[in-house]
Amino acid sequence: MALGHCAVKYEPLNEPTNEQLMALGLAMSNRIASTTTVKAPYDLPAGFTYLGQFVDHDLSYFTDEDTPFDGPGKLTQKMRPMLDLHGLYSHVSAQPDALCNTMPGAFALQSLGVNDANITVWDMPRDAEGFALIGDARNDENFLLSQFHTLMLRLHNAVIAELIASGAERDPSVLRQQARACVEQVYRRIIVQDYLKRLLCDEVWHGYFGTPEQQWTHWSLYSDADFNRPNAFNLAAYRFGHAQVRGIYGVNAKRSITLDELFDYRGGRDYYQHHRHIPPELGVDWQLFFYDSVTDHPFVQVALPVRPTVPLKIPHIASPLNRLAVRNLLRSRDQELPCAQAIMQNETFQQVCQQLASPSGILHSDNLDNGYFSHISNGEMFNNTTPLWYFILREGEVMRGRAYRDQGILGPMGSILVAAFFKLTLQHTPGQADFDVRALPLQIETISSMSEMVRYVLQQEGKQHDQ
Repeated sequence: MALGHCAVKYEPLNEPTNEQLMALGLAMSNRIASTTTVKAPYDLPAGFTYLGQFVDHDLSYFTDEDTPFDGPGKLTQKMRPMLDLHGLYSHVSAQPDALCNTMPGAFALQSLGVNDANITVWDMPRDAEGFALIGDARNDENFLLSQFHTLMLRLHNAVIAELIASGAERDPSVLRQQARACVEQVYRRIIVQDYLKRLLCDEVWHGYFGTPEQQWTHWSLYSDADFNRPNAFNLAAYRFGHAQVRGIYGVNAKRSITLDELFDYRGGRDYYQHHRHIPPELGVDWQLFFYDSVTDHPFVQVALPVRPTVPLKIPHIASPLNRLAVRNLLRSRDQELPCAQAIMQNETFQQVCQQLASPSGILHSDNLDNGYFSHISNGEMFNNTTPLWYFILREGEVMRGRAYRDQGILGPMGSILVAAFFKLTLQHTPGQADFDVRALPLQIETISSMSEMVRYVLQQEGKQHDQ
């Protein structure tokens, strides 16, 4: 039995009403979230929030308008999810005036010089009105996501530079495809070895992505049909990142931006004061967002801990009270997503859980509530019919405080739902096998973390600057 759309529905007699879900969403929205946290080895560096959003856009592309009220079954996937960077490579813009890159096979980028924080500032190509000329316009919906997409363009160009320096053929189409093969391999390696390893319970990560002798026999939770409609992954488990958005980010040593500015500083908006590109003073120092340890840099910043506190408002989107928590809960209900208890009772999920050394780590009614349900009319019903998204967030919050906590941001259920989806997606993602770049001694081939990737890009750009 698949765990996706309509696999198990709410019991009719216990189904929460829209009013109850809105009340829960408001309770989650109104609790104050601290913008600071004590840095611990298991904290998620702040940049992974936006890597996660970039990955989400790579995985899912639905056809509906961005609203929770279209009715069950209205959301339909435009393409089968794959981790193939189609948003990066599906659109190759012409090289407008003032865009620099003379290397064959490279992406056009706008150089905005060096700012007061000694950061070399880049922006993606844009049209005359400032809108991004990229394959997935969603990657320009907030400032840090836009700059992360730009970082991935810079990674491609850095690989081009290394290929040329290593003696590769200079034909633009060949170089582009060779660079794409390298970038896709590194991207998927980072997802498994860095991103998922930080997200998942240590035991779950090894069960899905460890050595062959560590990997679990039972792991599959999703059917092929689940890839074409919303499911437990993209409507609940993978939305943990909504709770991790900070209220303010230091983008470099000189400048910070608030959450409101995060959505205002993007292309085609008046905040640019009719200029096409980002303000140079906001050039992002990605070493503040991705790092190997909390002692690497005095200004490192972490994502907020996973917990059912989601005060985010959604600018320019019609939704009840404009609250993201309300929208997420109503959309899950609208798309007939099963509650957490239905997932736990699912036979396939139980088979997977039997491989956990401590299956009792999954939450039960005695620790589900953290002061939310008591303020809702008949809110005690949420102890037995818990919206899956809330459950994932509460599970992460409870897990954070446990003494045995080793590694991972998500609890057991969240980890399993995320791991199973990524593993199946990776199995269905074709590689760029036509070009064998392993014969060249490329530094890119050794990269397996975001901090290594950022250092690699800066190193290659520094070499280009010195030439």
